[in-house]
Amino acid sequence: MDEIREAKTEIFHLKDAQGNLVKVANLSLEEFEQLYKLRRQLLGSKAPPEFAIEEVLYTGQATRTHATLNVRLKIRLVVEQTNVEWIRVPVGFVSTILQERATHTGPGDFFVTLDPTDGYVCWLKAQSKSAHTVGLKLIVPLQSAGDETRLVVSGPLARSRFQKFRVATAKAEVVDTELSVTTQSTAAGTTDLTFDFSGGELQLAWLGGDRMEQKPAVQLLVVTATRVTIKSPEQITAQSELTVSATGGEIKSFEVRLPPGMQMLDLPQQDFRITTLPSEPAKKAPPTAGQRLLVVPTVPGANAKLALEAIYRPTTSGKEKPAKTKPVSAAEFAGFEVVGAVKQSGSIDVVVEGNWSLQWDHSGDVRRVDDRPERVGPQQAQARFEFFSNQYSIRASVRPEKTRLRIEPRYIVGVSSDEVRLDISLAGQLRGGRQISLLLDLPGWTVDQVVSRPVELLDSELVQMDPSGKVRIPLALVPEATGGKFDLQILAHRDADLEKELKFTVPKPAVEEPLGAAIMTLLPATVVISPHDNIVLTPQTEQIRGLIQDTVPEDTEGWNLPRSQRELLFYRERGDESAPLFVADPEIRSGTVVVAARGKVMLDSSTATVQQLLTYLVDYEPVSQVLLEVPKEVTSDSGFQVWMQNELPDSAVETVPPAGNRQLLPWKLESTIKPTGLAGEDVSLSPRAVISVSLPQQQIGSFRLAVRYPYDLGKLDYDESTLVQIPLVAVHQVEGMTFEGHLLEVSSTTDLDVEPVGETWLGSPRLVDSENQLVRLEVSTGTPAQELPMSVLLRKRSQQSLVVVRQAWLQTYLTAMGQRHRAVFRLTTNEPLLQLVFPESVSLGAGNIRVAINHQPVLLEDLVISAGRKLSLAVGQQPEQKDFVLEVWYWSHRQSVGMGHLAVEMPQLENARRMERFFWHLITPANEHLVNAPAMMTAEQQWMWKNGGWGRQPNLRQQDLEHWIGATAQDPVPSKTNQYLFTSIGPVIDLQVRTLGRATILLIVSGVTLLIGLLLIYVPVFRHPVSLLCVGLVLLCGALLAPESILLVSQAAALGLVLVLVARILNWVVVRRQYYRWPSFAYGAGLMERQPAEHSKSPLAPDLTDSSMATTFSRELPTSEPGA
Repeated sequence: MDEIREAKTEIFHLKDAQGNLVKVANLSLEEFEQLYKLRRQLLGSKAPPEFAIEEVLYTGQATRTHATLNVRLKIRLVVEQTNVEWIRVPVGFVSTILQERATHTGPGDFFVTLDPTDGYVCWLKAQSKSAHTVGLKLIVPLQSAGDETRLVVSGPLARSRFQKFRVATAKAEVVDTELSVTTQSTAAGTTDLTFDFSGGELQLAWLGGDRMEQKPAVQLLVVTATRVTIKSPEQITAQSELTVSATGGEIKSFEVRLPPGMQMLDLPQQDFRITTLPSEPAKKAPPTAGQRLLVVPTVPGANAKLALEAIYRPTTSGKEKPAKTKPVSAAEFAGFEVVGAVKQSGSIDVVVEGNWSLQWDHSGDVRRVDDRPERVGPQQAQARFEFFSNQYSIRASVRPEKTRLRIEPRYIVGVSSDEVRLDISLAGQLRGGRQISLLLDLPGWTVDQVVSRPVELLDSELVQMDPSGKVRIPLALVPEATGGKFDLQILAHRDADLEKELKFTVPKPAVEEPLGAAIMTLLPATVVISPHDNIVLTPQTEQIRGLIQDTVPEDTEGWNLPRSQRELLFYRERGDESAPLFVADPEIRSGTVVVAARGKVMLDSSTATVQQLLTYLVDYEPVSQVLLEVPKEVTSDSGFQVWMQNELPDSAVETVPPAGNRQLLPWKLESTIKPTGLAGEDVSLSPRAVISVSLPQQQIGSFRLAVRYPYDLGKLDYDESTLVQIPLVAVHQVEGMTFEGHLLEVSSTTDLDVEPVGETWLGSPRLVDSENQLVRLEVSTGTPAQELPMSVLLRKRSQQSLVVVRQAWLQTYLTAMGQRHRAVFRLTTNEPLLQLVFPESVSLGAGNIRVAINHQPVLLEDLVISAGRKLSLAVGQQPEQKDFVLEVWYWSHRQSVGMGHLAVEMPQLENARRMERFFWHLITPANEHLVNAPAMMTAEQQWMWKNGGWGRQPNLRQQDLEHWIGATAQDPVPSKTNQYLFTSIGPVIDLQVRTLGRATILLIVSGVTLLIGLLLIYVPVFRHPVSLLCVGLVLLCGALLAPESILLVSQAAALGLVLVLVARILNWVVVRRQYYRWPSFAYGAGLMERQPAEHSKSPLAPDLTDSSMATTFSRELPTSEPGA
């Protein structure tokens, strides 16, 4: 084993800064001296460098604009190093582009970086005294001046040699150099140059020896689109798109000069390599020269499209710094010039963000245009320039823009009996970078609300109002997207004392800003005076100041003017400096109502149908309800209806649907009054009732109220005049109401002679309407008459009345709301009036009945339902028999006497002699089925397999029945329903059937089937042949009497039969287990005894002695023990 020895540490004492000795371990004196000399730089130049560049070799070729150089550097590492570290070797070549990745030959690791000062730097990591060869492929721009071409390259200070440098000029001549250059012309029209130099910066210039033999030069055409964005005097950016086209060759490189003071932003470029070139000498650079860029396409071609972005960096002296508020003096925007281009044109758009103003100065081959391009984005372009060559200049000064405010006021003053409301609308435009405040002088007014659009313009919490009435409204900056436009609305009010004159000043807005900081343009204001309906204003022209009465403007649609019966007063402000003053004398008027009545009275042999139209003219105060005096007996009739009439009464075109879907007005009974006679006549008048009719909304101005009701004339004797008092609806007289009189048109059939009775009503000569076989008479009165006394004479008709129903069809649709019916009659008649009597179950309310005659809908006002549930329809006097198709749609409630019982009664035509053919089409929901057919009718349907079962399908569809009877075509019946069709010869007034739901039928029939099956299984007496014969006879009789019902029951009994079969199988399994199981044994004292057979018998099992069961379960049981 090796001996372990102690390694002693050598201790040295060194003085610190205070002169104290400090122990230092393992540091010899020689090492200390070396460190001391190194820190004090006492070693001098005796220390060798870290590396040595032994030789630099160049080869390459030059075009008209740039040169391509292949450089090989031979480098040897010199410094001795204990640990291998990276050594930095700067090689220069500033303002060149490394076209390809650098190559390296030698030991160790290697990479190349670019330093802004030293150019390219080679980093080597290898052992000392190792040799390395580094290869670089560079692109160097050439400088051209006339026929002279110059190469400027700065390499490392080392022995250098151009082995072969080929220029694109035949018989090139090297000029302005002390180098010994060997030239050799080639057959391709180029010249090879070979020479040595000492390294460092090299400037090599040459001239073309034979210009006639040169190849055609590449000419560049450039189109530039530049956008300059100004955010502040020192925040100016420019974006430019350069489209370069070449003629005579490909684009291999070109130089771009930026605008003065602009520096390119280093943005990634995929198709180009861009290098910043050094500034040109002052004597060669133009006075407005900017930064120079060398652009090299990665793929040469005939066209190139380049996007550049630059930022403005103003140059200042070292002691001065540009003030942020100082304007930029004569900033130059011309630039992005392609050097050497034969033609360059384009446009420059200047966009200003913020509140800055520009003062322009442009000269040369440039002009300013007015159109604004869409591509500049959401900001508004302030200017656009177009140039046609590089000989132009554009300068601008950027200064803070003054705040400019333009306001067009509008005042709407509403005057009521207790207050005056002021609506101030300020439509303005704000430009500038300052926040300003508006001032309004509103003494005596209370500000209710201040609203702005856009909402960012105003903070309502910052609005201030002092006791003197001065309102201060601070305004924020308006978003640029609105173009500086805004709307400000101020709502205020004050109490009004209309016993005195109405006087108020119109406030004028002002700006709270230092003098000269804001400029406000105030346009003449529009003042609208809107008095309330009961207010009449008389302007005092002599006292009004600063206002001129104006006509109604054309663009008042968006002003939200209040609705008023009074004429609005429009004024225009004069434009004086003082606030305008308005003075008027007010007068409060009480409400007035003027009513005129027009109407129609239709008389037949039994009924008078009255329809009156009351025209109201309400002034000064609106009304929400009206009071009417009506005959008390008609208020209890469902035919009494009141509605708002929007069309003229004699309108030829009726826009209301035939269903009569007018909005009926609600009314209620207020009181009953005792009628009075007219002109002192002692007549017996019917009792009157006062009703209040609620209007849909408050009404003022003109509106019409329509009233319709039937009146039973009673029995009229033939050829005898009868005095008939037809009650009328009258206006209940209240204070401020004026009645202008009645005008009625009385129409009667040709078998009636009617004349007004008494002096109250004045009648006109009778007119005969031959087309409709009616007699018309107009009567009028100027008094609020309550009744129309008429003398009615009924003449016997020579022709016998005839109504024959040839075809009839009733369609009944069962719904959750009730029964919807459609009754269609095809009839022949010579009667002028058809009367249809409805059963009690039919709802005769408004909108529940719709009628059409010969496909033409009957208007709501022509539907007259009198007492006795009788609908009268005038078809005109017929000289001979004429065919009609009458269609009636109505609703009725379902009459249920028992479970599923359905009773349907069909409307009856009075005086109808006979009905030849009748169809009843019953439609039920999909889950409800018809159990039995109606009496005295034949089924027009057949059984078909559908939806997994047998169902009934009518032989005629709805479309077939419509075609058969000549009715209008309606929407088809939904497919997810059950349809039944029955027919008869002659009328069937009462239709009674029974319908049950699918679940109810299934429960009842399946339950009965299951009960019978269980009785057959467990009760032997029901299996007797006599019992089975009785059941069979019952089923046979049912199939003969009601085959359709038996078929429906048979399908529903399928579930019960399945359950019976399951019960029979379960019974068979249970019984078989009880009688066929192995007998049990008792074991004791080594002996086994068989249990008695009676102990194993199941109490549920049937007696085996039964003849029907004995053979089924007979089997000999084993008598020996198991295993014996």
